[in-house]
Amino acid sequence: MTHVSKASATKKARDEMEKLLTSLMENAGARTRSKVLTELLTSTERVMLIKRLLLISLLKRGVSTHQAAHYLKMSPSTVARFQEKVRRGHYRHTSQWLRQTVVHNHVLHTLEQLAAIPFDVLSKNRGRVQKD
Repeated sequence: MTHVSKASATKKARDEMEKLLTSLMENAGARTRSKVLTELLTSTERVMLIKRLLLISLLKRGVSTHQAAHYLKMSPSTVARFQEKVRRGHYRHTSQWLRQTVVHNHVLHTLEQLAAIPFDVLSKNRGRVQKD
């Protein structure tokens, strides 16, 4: 991601940015949201976001640290640290949103497919990726 600045924005500026993001999520159509997020986030950042959502869901479903780490290609210590944050309630709004989403299973299926994409590519040589 392009370096913007380490300097913190004012509270007023942060509030305005949050309103813009909320507006994007609530008022924009799916196509617009997708295009904006694709423009703003690198592929690595999108994968990280997808993995975090999947990890929260997996941990809330009682999947073990080892299983989640293996499935998401993360280190067990990273999953354990994240699990502790989830246990402490750091992601309670995200967890609640995931639980309340009517299309929860569809969302998880889509996230699982997206999370698998980079790993499929990494496991193939360049010639096979180009053929596929």
